[in-house]
Amino acid sequence: MEQTYAILALMENVKKIEGITRLQKVGFLLDIENSMGFDFKKSNYGPFSSRLFEIMETVNKDNLINEEVINLENNRKKYIYEIQPKGLYIFKRMQTIYKKTDTEIKIRGWIEFIKLKKFNKKQLPNLIKYVYTKYPDFAGDFFKKQ
Repeated sequence: MEQTYAILALMENVKKIEGITRLQKVGFLLDIENSMGFDFKKSNYGPFSSRLFEIMETVNKDNLINEEVINLENNRKKYIYEIQPKGLYIFKRMQTIYKKTDTEIKIRGWIEFIKLKKFNKKQLPNLIKYVYTKYPDFAGDFFKKQ
């Protein structure tokens, strides 16, 4: 439940996230600094959490967050995540549960950091560079070759 709260808190603040890569990197920054239990592992494309992916599938299925899929060239897809009214309602309910807890303090600090660094608005290569520079053990092999 704590992880779902973290995702809904992020979405409530940024409203929309463009791309699964951006979502994974921002989620990684939360987890690496606050031990939220997303269990990120190094992959060819950098830090990846199957747990974060599962939560996003669940909140999408429950209509808390909408996942829009845009088909691009070369069989690629772009995912856009946007919080829904039901997601805002659930977030507000959860916010009363977590009010003034260590969890809320960690999540609020993380969100302020994300907003300060403008990670939701930065060009994706700049976000990836930040993550790989700060946490080189998680740098994806795919990007090291470029």
